[in-house]
Amino acid sequence: MKTTNETNVFQQLEDAISEFGIESMEVAELFLELQDSFIAGVLGEDDDAEVRFSMPTAEGLTLQWPSALDWYIFSDSSLTGARVEQIQAAYSFAMPTWAKTNPEALVSVQNCFGKVVAYYRHIGDFEEWEDFNLSILNISKTRLGPGHEMVMDLLADMGEHYLESGRLDDASACFNEALTICEADPDLKMSESPWLIMNSAAMACMRGELVVARLLLDQVMERLAEAPTMNNVVLLEALANYAAIFRATRNLAEFDRVSLQAEEVAKKVWKSEPARA
Repeated sequence: MKTTNETNVFQQLEDAISEFGIESMEVAELFLELQDSFIAGVLGEDDDAEVRFSMPTAEGLTLQWPSALDWYIFSDSSLTGARVEQIQAAYSFAMPTWAKTNPEALVSVQNCFGKVVAYYRHIGDFEEWEDFNLSILNISKTRLGPGHEMVMDLLADMGEHYLESGRLDDASACFNEALTICEADPDLKMSESPWLIMNSAAMACMRGELVVARLLLDQVMERLAEAPTMNNVVLLEALANYAAIFRATRNLAEFDRVSLQAEEVAKKVWKSEPARA
C-alpha cells in the first residue's frame, strides 16, 4: 500500500507529465528534484527508517542512501522499465540546457543512469544493459557533443564491462574512443588517461600481447608521475599487471620487486579507504 506522501509524489509526476509532456524541462526538473531528495520525503516520517539508508529492490540489489527517485524507479519492479524510459526521455531533453546552465545536473543524470545500469547487470539482463547504454551514449553524443566528458565516462564504463565479459574487440573500441576524448582535454588527460591506458594494458595482457601491455604500462607510469598527486589505486593496478607480465616471462627478480612495491601501495590504498567511503 502506498503512503500518503508516496501517492502525492506520484500524482505530482503524473500531473506534470499530463500538462507538459514527458519531454519538458518541467518534468525533468521534477525528476531532478526527486533525485536530490531523501527517500523520507516519499515514505514519510512514520515508515521504516532502515530503507532510508539502504533500499533493497525485489531482485536483491541494495541501493545505498536511496533517493526519492530511486524509490520511484525501483519500488515496483513491474514498472521499472516504463519509468526508466520516462526518466531517460525527460533527462535527455534537458541535457543540452543543463550543460549550459546547470552542469552539476549532468552529474545527477549520470548517477541516475549508473544505478539503472547496475540494476540491469544485477538481474543479469545484459541485452537490456547494452541497449540502455548504447541509447544513452547516442543521446549524449547528440545532445552534448561527441567530445563531452559524459560521453567519455560512458565509453569507459562500457569498455570495462566488455573487458570483464571477454568481449575484447568491443572493449578496445570503447577505450580507444574514450582515450581520444580524454587526450583532447588537458584536464581530463591528466586525471583520467592513466586509468584508460591501464584498461588497454589489461586487455593486451588478456590477449597475451605482453610487449604491448608493457609499453602501455610504461605510459601509465609516466602519466602518474606527471600528475600533481599520485593515484595509488591506478598505481596498484599497474603494478599488478607488471607482476603478471614478469611472472609470465619468468623474470623473477622483477616480479619480486614489483610485488613488494605493490604491497606497500596496497597499504596506502587500504589506509585511505575509510576517508574515501
